[in-house]
Amino acid sequence: MRIVQVGTVALGGLLAVAAGAEEKMFEPPMHAGHRVDICRVWGSECGQPAADEFCRLQGFERADFFSIDQDIGAATPTRTLVDGKVCDQGFCDGFGAISCTRSGAVPQSSTTPAAPQPRPGRLKLPGLSSSPPTSPQQQPAQPPPPAEPPGEEPPPPSLPPPQPAGPPWTPKDVKDSRIDVQGQYALFRLLKGDPAQRIDASNILSAIKAGALKGIYQEDQQVPAMRATELGQWWGQILPKGVDGVCMTEPAGKPPIIAMRRGTPPDKTAYDAALVTAWQQCGIAPIWPVRPYDPSATPGDPPGTSGLIKCNSPEDKIRLLAHCEHTKKYNMIGCDIAGEHGSVELYGALFTDYEECAERVDLILDSCKEEVTKICGK
Repeated sequence: MRIVQVGTVALGGLLAVAAGAEEKMFEPPMHAGHRVDICRVWGSECGQPAADEFCRLQGFERADFFSIDQDIGAATPTRTLVDGKVCDQGFCDGFGAISCTRSGAVPQSSTTPAAPQPRPGRLKLPGLSSSPPTSPQQQPAQPPPPAEPPGEEPPPPSLPPPQPAGPPWTPKDVKDSRIDVQGQYALFRLLKGDPAQRIDASNILSAIKAGALKGIYQEDQQVPAMRATELGQWWGQILPKGVDGVCMTEPAGKPPIIAMRRGTPPDKTAYDAALVTAWQQCGIAPIWPVRPYDPSATPGDPPGTSGLIKCNSPEDKIRLLAHCEHTKKYNMIGCDIAGEHGSVELYGALFTDYEECAERVDLILDSCKEEVTKICGK
C-alpha cells in the first residue's frame, strides 16, 4: 500500500516554484541495488530527512515530496542511506517515489551574499497542527474581536480546533533496548494490524516508556532470568508447557516483565496473540487515546506531516485525497475505543459513543477534501 506523506505549510507557497528550479522524479528510488529505506539511519531520521539525504546524493538540494510503500521488505529489501543496513522483514517500508529539486543559478553581487532559498510552506489539512512561524515578524496580527450588537446573546462556544492527541509511534520508539528483537517484530505487526491490535501495541509501548512495564524479553535473557531467581526458580520454569508468553507480576512492588518463548517463532500470528495475552495478564491500566503508528514520522510530529507535495497535476490531487483517507483511518481508532470503552477524547473533544465519534471523523474528512479541491481545483 502506498501512502503519500503531506506537509503542513501555508497554501500560498504550495504551488509556487522558484524560477529556474530543476526537478526530477525517482520512482522508485534505489540505493546500492536496494529500494531506499524510509529511515536515513537504522530506526531514526525517517521520512523527510531520508528523502532529503537521497536527493543530496543525487546532486539536488532537497526532496519536494515523497510517497511510501509499506511492508515491502520481504519481497524487496530496503537499505538505509547512511549506515547501509538492509531491512528484509515484512514490516520494512521503503520510498515509492521521491521528487528532488534544486534552485536555478541566481546572479549575485560580489559583495552581497546570496539570500537563502526559503523552503515551501506547509499545507494545512484538517486534523493536523501546523508548524509555528519561524520569527515573530511572520506571525499575523490578530484582529480585535468584533463588537457584540446590543441586545444579542453571544454565540455558543464552538468545538476546539482539531489537534493531534499525541505524537505517533515511530520505528525508533519500537527499537527499544527493553524490547527483545522478536518482540519488536511483533509490535511492528500489531501496530499495522486491526484496531484492537493497534490499541494493545500502543498501550504496551506506553507502559514500557512510562516504566510501568519493565520490558519484553525472551525467557532465557538476563532480566526475566534474574526475576525468576528472586522467586527461587530458574528461567526454564517461567513458561508453562504449551504457553508462549506470560507476564511476571511477582514479586509485588516491582514492574512486571513480559517473558516470551525463546528463539524465532515458527507461527508469527500465534506469537503476536501470546504477546497480547501476556500483556493483558499484567493488569496495567491502558492509556487513552491510543497513539497511531507512522513509519515515516520524526518523533513528535503529527501523523503524516513529514513530507511536502505540490498540487500541479491530477496525480497530485489523487495523492492528497489519499492522505485525507489515511488520516481518517487513524482517527477511527479513537472511535473504536469509544465504542468499546464508552468514551474517548479525540482532538480535544470528548465522545461517548462510536456513532458520535464517527460523525466527527467524517466531518474532518469532508473538510480535508474541500481543502484539496481548493488548492487543486475540481
